[in-house]
Amino acid sequence: MASQANEPAFPVVMPGDEKKGWEAVCIPGLTKREYFAAMAMQSIISGPNFNGNSEQDVAILSTRHADALLLELEKTVQ
Repeated sequence: MASQANEPAFPVVMPGDEKKGWEAVCIPGLTKREYFAAMAMQSIISGPNFNGNSEQDVAILSTRHADALLLELEKTVQ
């Protein structure tokens, strides 16, 4: 099964209107990986054990958590 990491987390589809000449549009928004990383980052920086790590360290750790979750989700789907 293909990875879902780069699939949109919350895509928005705007329907078209043939009478007005409007085409349907899909706005992908954040990927699942970006969304999971953002949630992990929020948890890390708001937690009681946050010690003021650099932004880069927090970003790296958040991304690692997101990647671990995506890998685990792939296992359960198969």
